Amino acid sequence: MRIEDKTQQEIKQLLQERERFLVFFYTPLCGTCTVAEKMLLSLQMLWPEELFVKVNANVVPELLQAEQITSVPCLKVIENGETLQTIYAFHSVPALLSRLSPLLRTSD
Repeated sequence: MRIEDKTQQEIKQLLQERERFLVFFYTPLCGTCTVAEKMLLSLQMLWPEELFVKVNANVVPELLQAEQITSVPCLKVIENGETLQTIYAFHSVPALLSRLSPLLRTSD
């Protein structure tokens, strides 16, 4: 499993097309980002793989400004084009699970 890397244009398209998704902002040389991505990969087994996307913060300065990203790693939970939650401190897989589960429950 992996989290698919997206461009700024692809993220803009997702904002219009998808009801809900998570965007992981990272930089390649950030050690904390690497650890955070491994945590997200663990969680990816619980929800549809396409729910998770990632963006290299070094190549999307306009998107960082528009989304008010202040540091990496950063995870944004997006629903209907709006940010439901922004997470900077990942702590642990159980901590992420407890923060994301209520937001990602399906209405089925």
